[in-house]
Amino acid sequence: MPKKLGRKDYENVLKFYDVPFVSSQSTDELKKAVEVLMSDKLCRCIKKVTDQNHPDGEKRAIPVCKKSILHKKGLTDTGFSCKKKKHISLRKRGGRRKLTRKRSKHIS
Repeated sequence: MPKKLGRKDYENVLKFYDVPFVSSQSTDELKKAVEVLMSDKLCRCIKKVTDQNHPDGEKRAIPVCKKSILHKKGLTDTGFSCKKKKHISLRKRGGRRKLTRKRSKHIS
């Protein structure tokens, strides 16, 4: 299950993209800055990767851009839009679940 992002996560994203921020900024201000940055990057990527000649061009571009922009940084989205007002809701990407095999009982 995806977890909420904390202040440290927002700071790490801003540092990764060399966006200046002040440590006295509130978590809400950092969150807003990260969401604007990531939604802008995601929407620009989708527009660049989209194949205009293919009818499902944008549908094919979305997973490619999500993987390169969000998933490689340990993030996932719970919804985004590239229409009039760009927005994205971010969460931490959940870790892999450990698979276990159940023992079967053999009756002889």
